[in-house]
Amino acid sequence: MSPNGLNFYISRIQTCVSIDQLRQLHAKILKTRISHNVFLLTRVAHTYLKFGCLNVGEKFVVNIIRNPPLFLWNETIKCYARKGCYQESIDLYHEMVCSGYTPNAFTFTFVLPACAGLKSVLDGWRVHDDVMLFGC
Repeated sequence: MSPNGLNFYISRIQTCVSIDQLRQLHAKILKTRISHNVFLLTRVAHTYLKFGCLNVGEKFVVNIIRNPPLFLWNETIKCYARKGCYQESIDLYHEMVCSGYTPNAFTFTFVLPACAGLKSVLDGWRVHDDVMLFGC
């Protein structure tokens, strides 16, 4: 396996056991020709989220990855909600929809608990309206 190849870095990301390891690996990835590969960046962002670095994961979704996959939007929304950052979860959901993404059943499963956590009936109704609009 080439030390500069996509598969090499994907497998290394999966073996990271600490945020420090991930940061070191991410720094190495930035020096390669594949540093803009969407699949690789998605794995890096997902791993940052897994380690609880929500703001770094969100930067990947909003600023770094062009047209990030819906999976990554969903993961970021979910992580914010599970960490009790309800408003951030809801705000990111609205940003996703405004960016032209169509939420799916997973999206709603992750954002509705954020609405409940805030005790925001208005946000809950808005998301419910989207459920009806998008047919989930």
